[in-house]
Amino acid sequence: MKNKVVFLTVVLAELLFLLTGIATVVNADRMNVQFLGDELSVLRAQAASEEGFAAVSDSGFDTVLVETPQINLHTKGIYGISVYYESDSEGLTTSVRSPEDNRLVGVDNIRLQHSSGSYTYDIYTKTQDVPVKAYMFMNTGDEDEYLNVRSVNVDFKKGHTLLYILTSFFLIFMPLDILMAVFLFRKEALKSFLRKNGDIIIAAGVVTAVASIPLMLDYIPDADDLEFSVMRIQGIADGLGSGYFPVRIHPTWFNDFGYAVGVYYGQVLLYPFAILRLCGLPMGTVYRLYVVFLNLATFFIAYFSVKKITSNKNIAVCSAAFYTMALYRLIDIHRRSAMGETGALTFLPLIVLGLAMIYDMTDKADDSKKGWIYLALGVTGVLNSHNLTTFMLVIMCILFALINLKKTMQKNTLFDLLKAIALTVILNAFYIVPFLDYSLKLRIKLNSAEKNLASKAAYLPQVFSQAYSVSGHNGEYTPIGNLPLSIGVSALFIITALLLLLWKHGFGKYKRAVLTALALFIISVILTTGIFPYETIAREYGAVYDVLQKIQYPWRFLVFDTLFITCIFIITMVMADSCYGKRIMLLYALFIIALSAVQGKYMLDDIVNQKSGPALYSAIDTYWAAVEYIPDNTDMEELFDKELLTSGDGVMAANIERDGVNTSVDVSNMTNETGYVQLPLLCYPYYRAIDDAGNGLDVIAGDYHKLCFAVPAGYSGKVNVDFREPVSWRLAELVSLAGFIILAVCSLKTSVCIRTEN
Repeated sequence: MKNKVVFLTVVLAELLFLLTGIATVVNADRMNVQFLGDELSVLRAQAASEEGFAAVSDSGFDTVLVETPQINLHTKGIYGISVYYESDSEGLTTSVRSPEDNRLVGVDNIRLQHSSGSYTYDIYTKTQDVPVKAYMFMNTGDEDEYLNVRSVNVDFKKGHTLLYILTSFFLIFMPLDILMAVFLFRKEALKSFLRKNGDIIIAAGVVTAVASIPLMLDYIPDADDLEFSVMRIQGIADGLGSGYFPVRIHPTWFNDFGYAVGVYYGQVLLYPFAILRLCGLPMGTVYRLYVVFLNLATFFIAYFSVKKITSNKNIAVCSAAFYTMALYRLIDIHRRSAMGETGALTFLPLIVLGLAMIYDMTDKADDSKKGWIYLALGVTGVLNSHNLTTFMLVIMCILFALINLKKTMQKNTLFDLLKAIALTVILNAFYIVPFLDYSLKLRIKLNSAEKNLASKAAYLPQVFSQAYSVSGHNGEYTPIGNLPLSIGVSALFIITALLLLLWKHGFGKYKRAVLTALALFIISVILTTGIFPYETIAREYGAVYDVLQKIQYPWRFLVFDTLFITCIFIITMVMADSCYGKRIMLLYALFIIALSAVQGKYMLDDIVNQKSGPALYSAIDTYWAAVEYIPDNTDMEELFDKELLTSGDGVMAANIERDGVNTSVDVSNMTNETGYVQLPLLCYPYYRAIDDAGNGLDVIAGDYHKLCFAVPAGYSGKVNVDFREPVSWRLAELVSLAGFIILAVCSLKTSVCIRTEN
């Protein structure tokens, strides 16, 4: 009874806290303030008021700015800032500041594009009655530039603020309440669980904390692909917000022209975090949660996989800790923000587990029944994280099969591999079918492909380096000033331990596992470095080189260097345990893990001390994030121009409205011939245009691959343009959904049967 009272008291206190916050927002005034051009102040520039604009022209100053009068934000919560402007400057930013320049307002410096139109971003006030001013900055170049600001709007987003409060409440208090309920009402079960798994939980917590150190700042340290990673989440959120699922075209990329990154790039893992962003959480918070999720998932997937392979809990924990804190993995997260590649690293241990089971490399001789399922699930995770890693994975799997050719050619092995391939196709049909469809229908730029692979290969000393510059860049032909390209010096100690064990005790029953892991590691390191004859292949075997170019940079094979050195670490622990016992094995494992943690910590400390970055309350740049998947004949400069164009004087278009990928526009054609209207949208396949009567209009690619639709002679009315997936895509989605459901049901039945037998 006492426990119930305590639990209910705490829950009621939490609910009272929640209701107080909700009441404050509900009772707040609906603030919506607009400042027109003649109400704005222009500083350090020639200024004038022209047709409602605050007009600014360069007068020799390095920086000019426009500011609003002071605004008092009375209620704590989320405010939308909308700026309406014209400019030809490439150094244009907007922001909000309080006069004291304190941290009571969460905001970023938002980069704007030299175009005409509007942009809206969020700010977060952390207390009540905060005085602020909104600014637009223009960093001028050598040429005469201008900035015309028509208006600045400030809008209290009451609905978003309520969602933010509710979501934050559940994210914080729900886990605490569950733990409290278990502690109060299932204390003995909790004690039993902690006795059995406490070491795993502690290890996972410590490892995740170490791997997440740079996230503990109040900003996100800048990284190569940070904007790309952020915009993928924001793009999904924008698509979901307009009622569009799954989000194939991210509507706000490239100055709202839209980008088909959802067709070409796996993004399943991002949906839960896009929903959190949609619920009002700041982008920086969402990004942190995503990285922490990947760290935890990597640890537990690695632990599960190694435990299945070795049947040794201690080895599984040590392996998971080493792999999660692997140097290149930390470089991927915090130096490169390569979240696709990091996601692929999360699922690679499942592939190792699946192959180990199929090829009888586990401690259990009869443990191959589920190997093909684990293999398919691992490939599914990699494919839906990073397609370039998937491409390299295919190379590595072929090499694995060739190294173990005798076993590969056995009937049972071939059957399991075929089942794994079939299940992979079924589970990923929702991604494979659209990807292949667009690949056949649309020629894309793919201009990130590296033409000279040898110039981007790592040097062998770099792969095992302990010293590197976190501020380096992807240089050519030299390690000087290069970005960190290392799996760390701990790899050398692991290889030394393996050689000593083999010298003292021979291969024993681990011969096939040792030779396979060592061969793949050596091959992967060669592919990572300039040792591999990339230039010779380019000169003599052009077709092969064209395929290799898809990896962009040879140092991407550091992903597999990391995976295979982890496999060798597992083997050395198993051999040490067998030859010298548990204590010696743990001492060796702890030494390697400590060395790996120290080298990773040094790198993370350098990032903390040398890298600044954005707070990421909003997406900070919706334009130059990536250009791999735009139509080949697109002129990027033309995407600054959002003007509606028509095919002639008798064809008119006005009043364009956008909601995600859905666009409506009023058109009229007073001529006797079919006319055309060009919209500020990139013309990807499966956009459609429909008139007021529900009739479909022809859609074609216009100048610079902008979307054009036909307007019949004499037509006057509204035309709606949206994106609709073809039937083949929907069928593929149903196939994948059915595959996941059947797999989940079968796994659940198997689990219940095993528990019943036990």
